[in-house]
Amino acid sequence: MFEPKTRLTFGKLDKSIQELRAMYKAHPEWFEVPKPKSIKGKNEVDYSIGS
Repeated sequence: MFEPKTRLTFGKLDKSIQELRAMYKAHPEWFEVPKPKSIKGKNEVDYSIGS
């Protein structure tokens, strides 16, 4: 039903990656992912109140 209209070629993918790299160099803060504070060491979020 939802077929792609054009094929994904290495050239198109490479160009997109180069554009993303240029954006990252100019604005690295756009790519930051918030990291939850976890004191459990199992990548679990600590929902306790207080420090």
